[in-house]
Amino acid sequence: MSLEQAKEEFFQELNTGKRIECPCCTRTAAIGRRTIDRAMARTLRHIHRRNEEGDEWVNTSYELSHGLSSTAALLRHWGLAVSKGPVSKGRNKDSGFWKITDLGRAFVEGVATIPRSIRTWKGQLVGNPFGEPTNMDETLARKFRQNNQNDPT
Repeated sequence: MSLEQAKEEFFQELNTGKRIECPCCTRTAAIGRRTIDRAMARTLRHIHRRNEEGDEWVNTSYELSHGLSSTAALLRHWGLAVSKGPVSKGRNKDSGFWKITDLGRAFVEGVATIPRSIRTWKGQLVGNPFGEPTNMDETLARKFRQNNQNDPT
């Protein structure tokens, strides 16, 4: 079996939603499922408020608690916010700066809905957001679940 064939089989198995062992490194691998929750909605609302006050870019790392500031990076997967700099684990002068998109603004203002869930692999979006449409009010009412990957909502 070639390396390309092994990769193809590996990702086909991953896409079924199962946790599997990597044949190369023997670590467990899974495609994560995230559901937009109250913390993400609160972060988006904060970015929206600061954008409306005239600040184009909002430093969520400085202005929000770590629990909320870390959710800003997830908002990009729904197209609700964009980062000023590259999103990475390393630090750069633009790290932590976010602004709301037109879709994000419409979502906060109650004009738009978004699919409830996403799938990620190594921090990158896999496929498109999916699930029942949700609005800002419903999202603010939904609490974070520790086992978000298996959240059936």
